[in-house]
Amino acid sequence: MVARRNPRLKKANTEHEYTFEQITEIQKCMADPAYFCRNYIYIKHPIDGQIKFDLFDYQTDIMERYVKNRYNIILSARQTGKTETTCAYLLWFAMFQTDKTILIVSNKSDNAKEIIAKIQNAYEELPHWLKPGIDENSWNKHTCTFDNKSRIVATTTASDSGRGMAISLLYCDEFAFVKHHIQNEFWDSILPTLSTGGACIISSTPNGDTNLFAKIWRGAKLETNEFVPVHIPWDAFPGRGAEFKKEKIGLLGLRKWEQEFECKFISSDHNLFDGRCVGDMEKRNILDKIEPLFHIDEQPFWAHIDKDKSYIVGVDPASGSGNDHSVIEVFEFPSLIQVSEFRSNKLDAPLVYTRLKKILKYLEHFTDDVYFSIENNGVGQAMIALYQTDQAPPEKSFFISQGNSETKLGFTTTDKSKMKTCLQFKNLFEKMGMRIFSEVCLTEMKNYVRKGSAYAAQVGATDDCVSAINVVFRIMEEIAQHDPRAFDKLYVVDMEGGAEGDEWINDPSQTNNINDVPMPFSL
Repeated sequence: MVARRNPRLKKANTEHEYTFEQITEIQKCMADPAYFCRNYIYIKHPIDGQIKFDLFDYQTDIMERYVKNRYNIILSARQTGKTETTCAYLLWFAMFQTDKTILIVSNKSDNAKEIIAKIQNAYEELPHWLKPGIDENSWNKHTCTFDNKSRIVATTTASDSGRGMAISLLYCDEFAFVKHHIQNEFWDSILPTLSTGGACIISSTPNGDTNLFAKIWRGAKLETNEFVPVHIPWDAFPGRGAEFKKEKIGLLGLRKWEQEFECKFISSDHNLFDGRCVGDMEKRNILDKIEPLFHIDEQPFWAHIDKDKSYIVGVDPASGSGNDHSVIEVFEFPSLIQVSEFRSNKLDAPLVYTRLKKILKYLEHFTDDVYFSIENNGVGQAMIALYQTDQAPPEKSFFISQGNSETKLGFTTTDKSKMKTCLQFKNLFEKMGMRIFSEVCLTEMKNYVRKGSAYAAQVGATDDCVSAINVVFRIMEEIAQHDPRAFDKLYVVDMEGGAEGDEWINDPSQTNNINDVPMPFSL
């Protein structure tokens, strides 16, 4: 019994007598979408025609992420099979889940039709016993409905797409190529539907750096939203190497290659930090297998505290309301090796001050040479007030203020002061005069751009770690008046040889256990 004229469709509510082997296979498929794909999904190859979908490792990983995470965002190079992988997953989801609505939105009507055509083709190639029945009135270029009451709907991304639908799973294809205002209008419209329990998959190659896709991707990388980021590089697809790259650059040009295959969010804004230098630092950290030597209350420490070293602590406070992050950066001085980083957007001023105080007392346990300061904006003033009224403040740490003021503690940030410290930060970092281990901080540096007469984070990104490091540089400016090490670091020494003190990395003599020394108290 078939629906209408297509013999490859199984009519709704068709009875079927299953063998034991078929029941076992259905159970395996239901439990694992990757198993379902590898064994039963066929896709159309441009040269070889219908071929079995033999998943690559990264495609299996994507399937697993789809199952585990409610929100996924995929940043993918062109021609990696991300759409085929997602289509197979959507078919699995509709077949083995009851009464679900899957909405597919794409940047163009033809693309939306192509996606549902891929899903329908995959269904038609399934063995008859595995197919769910089809509602014969809803098998067309935009819709397919199964007799388990699950349906898949595909349409162009528009401001009212999905409005009024109870969406179980939303798939946004090539989201970066939807017009900016439509992206925002659609997202504002669809969010209430997702908030009731729907899942979401967003995938795209980059298309500029100011649209909603870029914003969501940056937020996912910085863990400021609920999306789990997945990057599929161009060479994840087997067989791609130097020749493939050379050929594509010849056809597309370097800029298009970088956008569509290197997945770069190419911006018209001027980045403060050279992206190649930030990338080199990230690669260096990977090659050196940098990981925190220990944690205290989940706060990472990348270096042990040395009694013969000095330390600078910069604080950029926030309200703790879930938006901006309070950040405390600890650097060894004068090497400017990052020792530790505290970052939270959930703690208010008193709790952040408590954390700062404990960090300072921990440093004081090892050394008498600690400098710290706080950006004295509204929240910073509250922290400074707590310090001034503290009956047991840190005893050995020096609170450094603008102009060594004794009446107004901390530093006030202006466009002028920010520009100066930003350029000092840029200069030392790009000359390898400092070492940064925090992935979040390095990500912020890649998204830190010129805005008017100052620098700030791109849309969707954060810059709180950078701001805290700017406080570190403000401290160095002040102590440079009496400490030649700070003066040389800022104004004289060319650091082409790398950050002083890099020799501690992987040095057996520096592997003393944190438990070998008494702790003042837990951070």
